[in-house]
Amino acid sequence: MAGTIEAFAGARLLLGAGLTLGLVFLPLLAVGCAEGRAPGGMFGSLELFSKAGAVAAGLAAAADNEWFGPGAPVLTGTAAAVAAAFLVALPAMIRRSFRPRRSR
Repeated sequence: MAGTIEAFAGARLLLGAGLTLGLVFLPLLAVGCAEGRAPGGMFGSLELFSKAGAVAAGLAAAADNEWFGPGAPVLTGTAAAVAAAFLVALPAMIRRSFRPRRSR
């Protein structure tokens, strides 16, 4: 939680920069994924899951606020960050554990 107005403004600016970069680069990533496919279908699927994620996030935020009170954004954000970090690291962990060993 921001203790001063300057910290709050800095956090908001950082969040805004992240959202802006995400919105700018998302279509570029979609173009890369759509190579060899019908771009309209790819865009439709991307929009569907994007909007569904936004609706799910809103519902989760409302439920969390009801169950955990004002501290809910910190708890939910931390849980989401830990889950995302785990999911990003999971493929690397799986590849390492199934690496074939050479016999000598």
